[in-house]
Amino acid sequence: MVGDFDARSLPKAVSIDGSRLRQVLLNLLDNAVKFTDSGEVRFRVEMFDGRVRFTVEDQGVGMASEEIERIFEPFEQAGESGRKAAGAGLGLSISRSLVRLMGGAISVVSEPGSGSVFSFDLDLQEVPSDVVAPEEDRRTLGVKNASPKLLIVDDNPQNLSVLEDLLVPLGFVVRDAADAPTALTIAEQFRPDLMITDLIMPEIDGFQLIRQVRRSETLKNMKIVAASADVEKENRTASLEAGADLFLPKPMQADRLFDSLQRLLALQWRYEANGESAICPEDIAVPPKSEMERLADLAEMGDIEALERALTDLKRSGDAFGPFADLFLELTAQFKIGAIKQKLGLLLEKDKTEKDMR
Repeated sequence: MVGDFDARSLPKAVSIDGSRLRQVLLNLLDNAVKFTDSGEVRFRVEMFDGRVRFTVEDQGVGMASEEIERIFEPFEQAGESGRKAAGAGLGLSISRSLVRLMGGAISVVSEPGSGSVFSFDLDLQEVPSDVVAPEEDRRTLGVKNASPKLLIVDDNPQNLSVLEDLLVPLGFVVRDAADAPTALTIAEQFRPDLMITDLIMPEIDGFQLIRQVRRSETLKNMKIVAASADVEKENRTASLEAGADLFLPKPMQADRLFDSLQRLLALQWRYEANGESAICPEDIAVPPKSEMERLADLAEMGDIEALERALTDLKRSGDAFGPFADLFLELTAQFKIGAIKQKLGLLLEKDKTEKDMR
């Protein structure tokens, strides 16, 4: 994958919903990689007629003109059936909706056998770089003195994985379900403190699931968060009328989700201040150099999935490295590759310095 950024013409800082933009770009890049067996996937950011243009270009299989509009319909995917990834096929549909919400429109140029070019322009307000808020003043380490039980209901495996990767390292006990009947069965056995449910699901949708939970004598007091990429006022109102305690738009912003969980479950968070001198807390055991070098290599390649698997294996190894794995799993869940590489580099340098002094 190749990235081009015309830094000289781009504004230093802009005001934008970072979660929405990140979700769109990840969806477009994932789609490009999926349909490219050989050649390049190129990502460009540039100024065009006073707007910021984002472009994802691949050298994949391409598609005919009659397929282009169809790929933006929910549950539709163009291309050979063997290439279609598992899932609901909502990535491009959601991406178009999110770009529209940000004031743009996705355009596509493609021909069979010649690859595809997806692009969109956004009119972004530049802000003075000296008044841009820092990425975060403090980092959430976990929940104080509790292990809240959550049930996540979504027919898209990717959405389930993202939320699990975000919440499990913080101390939540998470179960998931791909449909409403399974969710009800799990809820009766698991008795979660809170359920996060998608609204648009086949057969039994989220609205019906919420109503069934509220009619259940054993589950009726469970807290419920409804979530949807369709942020029309009607959906928000209907979900609350069905019995949800809260509605959150997709893609969910981590800070907003944490605030909602804190309020609904009366949680207290453990925080670490940004800029503390320690690379990681002193009481955390650090794995051997060879393991840290392997993690650093995966971070350098930008392979988030392999990095998460390696950290999860480390956590399950039975050794004392669970807190270390949790620390870095939280960073991978937020796609903070730069922070991961920096911390691992400093830990490896510290290890080398200590050995040289012996």
